[in-house]
Amino acid sequence: MFLLTGAPGWLGTRLARLMASGGFPLPGDVSPLPPQKVRCLAIPGADVSALRAISGEVEIVTGDVA
Repeated sequence: MFLLTGAPGWLGTRLARLMASGGFPLPGDVSPLPPQKVRCLAIPGADVSALRAISGEVEIVTGDVA
């Protein structure tokens, strides 16, 4: 499982989609990973509609790392 902070943002949403669908190679690895479970951390009140639209195992958790 991956924990992705800043997930509702432009880059975070794309990373979550890539990880949840598979095809996310690790550095130095030539074979892509299978679809992964992704836990997305979003600040309370953030627009998470793009994250909800991702097919795959995406869990959205509200909170703040501070």
